[in-house]
Amino acid sequence: MAWAVVGMFFGVWVAALLAWPDLTFDAAWASFGRIRPVHTSGVIFGFGGNALIATSLHVLQRTSRARLPTSSARGSCCSATICSCILAASGY
Repeated sequence: MAWAVVGMFFGVWVAALLAWPDLTFDAAWASFGRIRPVHTSGVIFGFGGNALIATSLHVLQRTSRARLPTSSARGSCCSATICSCILAASGY
């Protein structure tokens, strides 16, 4: 959920840029075109990714009527999500 909060923060910043364009602080990385994709990816991965992973782990355990063998399976899913969020945000 931390990625969703980061994505929403960037969304508020982008909305403020539409009202006050001087909030870029004369930095190229703070422009609307650079921050909007970070907001979009953060919200999509933050909410959508977490919901899909949680749902798939829940459905897997309920339909198979068995617990996951180790907690490393959950940890590897979370680690992959964190890595994809960092790669998505750093690509802009």
